[in-house]
Amino acid sequence: MVTGVCVVSGGVARSGVERSLVQFAPMSEAEIAGTRPRGAARQGGGYHVDGKGALFIETVEGSPSNVAGLPVRLLLRLVREAGLDLGLPPA
Repeated sequence: MVTGVCVVSGGVARSGVERSLVQFAPMSEAEIAGTRPRGAARQGGGYHVDGKGALFIETVEGSPSNVAGLPVRLLLRLVREAGLDLGLPPA
């Protein structure tokens, strides 16, 4: 899974890419069919890491939040580089 993030502030763009690898346990065809989400992700064979598919995840290499949809550590780094205030203590 690869996710790109871009933060634009003051006319300056800061961007980064997060890569994560998810390894699943062996699954039967019935288990695969029963864990697919409905909607657009289903067309591409997608899954939800916080849904039924999570029952079959053996390992995650990289950012778990990237697998869930948004690499929050990358986003925090870019926001801080942009000088934006999130109300958090400085790094």
